[in-house]
Amino acid sequence: MRYLVGFVFVLSAAPLSFAACGSSDNDCAEPAGDASGVWQMTATPTEDTCGGSLTPYTFPVTIIQDENALTGQTPEGAMTGTICGNQIRMSGSWTEAGVTQTVDLELTISADVSSVEGSDNWTWTDGADSCRGSESLSGTLLSFIPGTGQLPDGCDEPPITNLDGTLWFDQGTVKILSEGCADAMPDDEFEACALNWAFTQTGNDLSIVVDKEYRLEGRLCGDQLSLRGGWWLPVVDEDGFCYEDDSAEEVGIQAEGNVATVFPEEEQMRGSLVVQGQCGAEYEVTFTQVNY
Repeated sequence: MRYLVGFVFVLSAAPLSFAACGSSDNDCAEPAGDASGVWQMTATPTEDTCGGSLTPYTFPVTIIQDENALTGQTPEGAMTGTICGNQIRMSGSWTEAGVTQTVDLELTISADVSSVEGSDNWTWTDGADSCRGSESLSGTLLSFIPGTGQLPDGCDEPPITNLDGTLWFDQGTVKILSEGCADAMPDDEFEACALNWAFTQTGNDLSIVVDKEYRLEGRLCGDQLSLRGGWWLPVVDEDGFCYEDDSAEEVGIQAEGNVATVFPEEEQMRGSLVVQGQCGAEYEVTFTQVNY
């Protein structure tokens, strides 16, 4: 890749730097808010004179903020930089295997610090040939809902399969275990509404993005997938509709049930997840892989 995906994933051995938003450090305004968290970024190539693909792609970036200073982590490497007001400017330049790439990008953070919009320009040269390109960028700060479910400290088995880059949807039955949810009593059962679950895997560890808004952590030991975090769980309401706010809960996965079994040949994962929102529930869930 010669554009940002290569900059973020492949050639991230050289740290990225967020340039100051003015001509000196004194020009850097107070940050608009705390940008710390995991961002799901989407890059849409708008020009590529190298002849590369113009297909949009996504990647996660984890950011920690300390006043105006930012440190970031992608699946392949680290970033450093600054945030000035609601503006982020990032630049990077590195050489590997005789190829030099440079990238300059600018991002604007929304007032509620939940999304970013911007663009980048990049160049590529091997000393004899050169080309350039640009992309539009957007990103969403993913929500993390804590539960009591935890990941195992380590794995004695390698993962049974590689889930990296795969997309799944969930379906199953939600059984209410305790009071607290509107229009639901213990032992009531509801059909869950399907959401997309996107997986990124490195070794035994997984990062999971649900519905492009929530993030979970996972660890795959053999065929056992442990989950930590939570998401917005919608169910079919009494009128047969899905995705209504009054028939959905943000829930955290509990220690009493946070493991699913992976069946690679069936392209399924199945388990019983115990979740807690306004009330407690048990979700007998089947994940099915989306092939596209």
